[in-house]
Amino acid sequence: MARGIQIAIWVVLGVALATSMVTDLRARKILNIVTIPTILLCLLLRFAGGLKAGAVMGPLWNGGGLSSGLLGMAIGAIVFYVMHVTGGMAMGDVKLAAAVGAAVGFPAIFACMLYISVVGGIEAIVVLIWKGKLLKTFGNMARVGLEKLKLAKPGAPLEMSKIPYGVAIAIGSVWGIVWWHLSDLSPM
Repeated sequence: MARGIQIAIWVVLGVALATSMVTDLRARKILNIVTIPTILLCLLLRFAGGLKAGAVMGPLWNGGGLSSGLLGMAIGAIVFYVMHVTGGMAMGDVKLAAAVGAAVGFPAIFACMLYISVVGGIEAIVVLIWKGKLLKTFGNMARVGLEKLKLAKPGAPLEMSKIPYGVAIAIGSVWGIVWWHLSDLSPM
């Protein structure tokens, strides 16, 4: 993919991640007006980059082209959608993960997902300590495990602590991108 196209993709993604981090911290929302255009712009840029670099395989199947972005977008969306269905993520998080996948493509999305999960785990622990709920959360986790194993009777509904996961997505994505491009795995 042409360097100018790659830089444009990073700028689009960077603006989306920064904006989403701020809106998630302030209002616990990741906005469609940010995520949907980011997905579309990244895929359009990947297609345009594939037109120039994909003379042999074409714009759809060039490694840095549209197919890579579509596959990355699908992986990011599916992983986060599964977490959404289980109650762990909001749909804004799902769409932001899809935008990251559209920008970084396949297989770099796996590096981003790894670092998003690391940052998310650290963020969750910090938030729970800050709110004074770390020990209570571990107790709730043990209770749920015992209930699932049928070793304890179901108790009262659990109180859930929510964290602004847009922060983890933003920081983890940048970390994953930097790691990917500094490693020997990146085709660039």
